[in-house]
Amino acid sequence: PRHGRDPSSPPVTVALGKLARQRAPPSAANTHTHMPPPPTNDGGKGIKLPTHPKPTHKFLATRRAEAAAAAAAAQRGPDMGGTGIALSGGGNRAYTCAFGVLRGLAVKGALDNPLEKQWMSGASGGGWATATYSFNQSVPRDVLLDVGRAALSPSELTVEACSTIEPRSMGQPVSTKPMTYWSMLLSIPRSCIASSLSLQPFGAISWIRNIWRVYLAPFGVPQGKLFAASAAEVDAKGGRRDDYLFPAKYCASTPLIGITMYGPSVAQLGPIPGCTLPGCVGMRRVKHFVGNINAADVAAATIDGPSPEEARAKHDNHAPVQYVVSPSEVATGYSGPPAEVSGLACISETIDIGHVPGVHPSEWSQGFGKANSLEFYLGAGSMMEAASLSSKQFSLMGRIENAALEALMPTARFETNVGVWNTLKLGDGGNLDNTASLTLLRRQCKEVLVLMSSGRPFYSKSSNKEHEDKAKQKRPPPSQMTRNEYDAAALGADLSSLFGVPLIAADGSWNYQSPGFNHQTNQVFAIERYHELCEKFESALASGAPLVARLENVEVHANTFHGVTPYTCNYTVIWNHAPRQWLEKVPPATLEAVLNGDVDSVNTPGNFPNFATIGHNKGLMEFTPLQTNLLADMMAWIVHAEWDKLKPCFS
Repeated sequence: PRHGRDPSSPPVTVALGKLARQRAPPSAANTHTHMPPPPTNDGGKGIKLPTHPKPTHKFLATRRAEAAAAAAAAQRGPDMGGTGIALSGGGNRAYTCAFGVLRGLAVKGALDNPLEKQWMSGASGGGWATATYSFNQSVPRDVLLDVGRAALSPSELTVEACSTIEPRSMGQPVSTKPMTYWSMLLSIPRSCIASSLSLQPFGAISWIRNIWRVYLAPFGVPQGKLFAASAAEVDAKGGRRDDYLFPAKYCASTPLIGITMYGPSVAQLGPIPGCTLPGCVGMRRVKHFVGNINAADVAAATIDGPSPEEARAKHDNHAPVQYVVSPSEVATGYSGPPAEVSGLACISETIDIGHVPGVHPSEWSQGFGKANSLEFYLGAGSMMEAASLSSKQFSLMGRIENAALEALMPTARFETNVGVWNTLKLGDGGNLDNTASLTLLRRQCKEVLVLMSSGRPFYSKSSNKEHEDKAKQKRPPPSQMTRNEYDAAALGADLSSLFGVPLIAADGSWNYQSPGFNHQTNQVFAIERYHELCEKFESALASGAPLVARLENVEVHANTFHGVTPYTCNYTVIWNHAPRQWLEKVPPATLEAVLNGDVDSVNTPGNFPNFATIGHNKGLMEFTPLQTNLLADMMAWIVHAEWDKLKPCFS
């Protein structure tokens, strides 16, 4: 039913044929030939009923979308619970960590024939890994994950043993055939032509095409394909199987990919001027929108500051929307007041379903051809530039917003329930939930396993090392911090935001808020469980063990922004950290080669395992085979070493 429908009116039938008959009076053409003519007052001569045009393609497609959305919503009830694997964002670092963890889980049989429903959620780089594993079309799984390397003990990881990448494995996209500055430059001419034809910024097209070329094409994934969970699902929606990708036969998990949507406020509803020329910005007001988001987020992140709802109300109710893409749906999960969703009352009658693959892409997002293709979502969901839209630049004309970054963001057009099209920008899913776990909590997974592929170390409370906060302010060592500051510094905003940890001092003396990342809508756990998590990490660090912590019987609080309802789960976290127990077994020459210096330092000169998200090795996104193998091998070893903590997630 549509929002605001009169309860006394007849129900809207979702069956296409019945709905079409309800919407249009019967005509002579569709009246059964054996039915008697209707009674008349003209002496029995009969009257000619008025004829009506056939429903348009757009009308029928919209009705199919509504019917499919209703069916998906009905199925989502029993599609709850089970186990969720969350692969956090972090570019190639996150992709490589996921490569190793998936290998370790495969060796343990955790990915085969799960006892209950299993989900695999990814944000940004974790989304690339989710898609590569789930939609691989050509490589056997054991080859894809290079399972043979699991037989190598840490002492056997010599430089020679780590210098070669299996050419058909997930190690290939990050090392032997990575995305480089040169490949991006080569794609610009073609992207400019496509930009003029598709109404998309050329930067977005270039990025999306390179995401496909690097992370999907090597594994037999064709370009421009929609995707679905099964052929039966496509048949039920009236789609063509040839237009779709299906998960690999070995894949027992339903893949989920996070995307953040940015748009105008309710006061700015209406078509926003777009530009089809290469390099032009498609949405001129997104900078003001993102600026208000950041202002509200900073206010809510401050100790004794306003609640997220109060902060957004003060800044014109601006808020990004977290979209989660699965083979069955594109859903926000949002269940709060419509005004809080970027000012958009709804997308397609209901805020929960934006689009169900099976409907022509033009009905959901116009201007990009197969705008609902797998690579479109992967590219849109890893456009981290959106986080920096509020950064300022100076020019001869005065102080301006960074419009160049907008040119990299893909554009989609949505129809609101007031019948107005809005041009919106799509950005990195990690800008809102970089843990990729909130969508699993929305599905009430009883077991949630989160791989945090962090680019920074865990700050131990016992550390006497000074460091800088996000505002580049010199801060005392954790051992001298107040409780509030240590909570903000220990694990970073991605994870701590789930526990409602304030990130900014009331007097501004410290600030651990990641600029442009809007996490203050994310709280679902009590802060006491965060303290428990940190204590478990402290204990593991002291013993030289991997940073793996399992929190049992965690109460999940309601969160209307993400559609999370209260329940109880077990929440397990693997933190990207090189444990002493593993380092002591790896040959010194290998460590010297990858670390290029001090092995005992928390943040070594080689920055292992906290490789930079972009720009590591002075390239765009490229690791050496040694770096790739050693990071993946370490993560697979961690799964093996900590199996007692991880096994309950799958049993």
